[in-house]
Amino acid sequence: MKHVASPRLRALPMTHATDRAGAPRGASGPSRSRRIALFGGIVLAAFVLFGGAGLPSREARAAAVALLMAAWWVTEAAPIAVTSLVPLALFPLLGVRSAGSVIAAFADPAILLFLGGFLLALAMEAQGLARRVATTIAASRAGARPALLLGAFALATFTLSAWINNTATTMIMLPVALAATARSELGLAKAVMLSTAYFSSIGGVVTPIGTAPNILFFGNSDRLAIVPRIGFLGWIAIALPIGLLVGLAAWGILAWRFRVPWRGSEDAPLAARELLAGLGPPTRGERRVGVLFIAAVLLWVTRQDIDLGGLRFTGWQARLALPALPWDGIVAIAAGALALLLPSGARRPLLTAREAWRGIPWGIVLLLGGGFALADGLEASGLAARVGNAVASLRGVPTLLLVLAVTGSMTFLSELTSNTAQASLVLPLMAATAPAADVHPYILMVPAVISCSLAFMMPAGTPPNAIVFASGRVALPEMAGVGLLLNLVAIAVTTLAAPFLLRVVCGVG
Repeated sequence: MKHVASPRLRALPMTHATDRAGAPRGASGPSRSRRIALFGGIVLAAFVLFGGAGLPSREARAAAVALLMAAWWVTEAAPIAVTSLVPLALFPLLGVRSAGSVIAAFADPAILLFLGGFLLALAMEAQGLARRVATTIAASRAGARPALLLGAFALATFTLSAWINNTATTMIMLPVALAATARSELGLAKAVMLSTAYFSSIGGVVTPIGTAPNILFFGNSDRLAIVPRIGFLGWIAIALPIGLLVGLAAWGILAWRFRVPWRGSEDAPLAARELLAGLGPPTRGERRVGVLFIAAVLLWVTRQDIDLGGLRFTGWQARLALPALPWDGIVAIAAGALALLLPSGARRPLLTAREAWRGIPWGIVLLLGGGFALADGLEASGLAARVGNAVASLRGVPTLLLVLAVTGSMTFLSELTSNTAQASLVLPLMAATAPAADVHPYILMVPAVISCSLAFMMPAGTPPNAIVFASGRVALPEMAGVGLLLNLVAIAVTTLAAPFLLRVVCGVG
């Protein structure tokens, strides 16, 4: 399989392609501002710990740990993955939770879904299936019309990102975009480049495995036993319409901002066809990983009962009378394990152990575990309930106004900090706040977790933005200007659509 990449892309430092849960980017040591933030978090935690906030002892200890983690996560004073380990040390030491309880929360079953899904995505990338799908769409007849070519790239990125890590999707799509638009007008090239970043983020929200904040939502809702439970297909029914609406708006905004015409030449699809020809015919490994992927998706979608009005389908969990286990995660891990075992036909498995070890974002795994452990400590100490009771004044506030406040704050905060760390801090507090505001927890949690992933303005907002900006093809004012419009659209769509869809799909409001 040929891998096509521009020299400029190859020269990019890999730190730009990693999630912010990894090590500090490009820093040989802590800067002065980072040291100030590091010790500032310790001072703030000590103030709360020793009675400065006037909280009962156990709640104060939980609040001290939460504030320390929040300060370090937001400022990245310490590597985010390192901050995620804080509950393992401090909750047992301070008597907030026992070591066994913290470890159990840290190893939440939702992490199985993340790990298994990521292994499957790595296998698709290793075998070249994801690149083939992207290149095939770019080489289609739509490529002869610039606006449709932009839409084709957006659709390919959106589809891949629903199942593959957002950062990996951008890295797959970027070389294809560079080659396919090399002979195109500058406006079209910039629009396509930005689409690879924006639609990686938009597509990530539509499935439970699309992005890490979604995994945190499922872990927190399971831990709190919130009913009705949203399953794999239920989440898609809620998030897919939001993603499609935001995506259509993004397509229109990019085409308008960069004056992408409907009529064009055959140059762009010709370049993509040359890329596709270079890939050769589908390999045995591509076909096998494709079958494995489709099987996993079908098992995820059909696990729970499907009710289509007059047509009802009994899910395989109920049909087989299986116990209540984290079956979505088990399916994901099984698919990932098969990817490591099944031969590709080229004297290697679909995914080698080395590729798996190097490809899994262990920093994100630690961040997910730290988020679950923090949420468990806040709940067990009573601090989450206290926060919820403290906002009892929100009772009677119109639901749409509450949701607007949540989506707006989450979207713009995500421009500055890791969306996964942000979701870790916010989701347990949203669940505690909802009863005081007289709304179902999902009404605040679902818009919050979706909005965490829809930040489009700044290169630091998401890794896909950083990758595209680092390519040197898009200027910061262009990204920020288009991103601001798209932020406002995403806030409006999520605010209006999420409560309606939750009422239709889950019957909550």
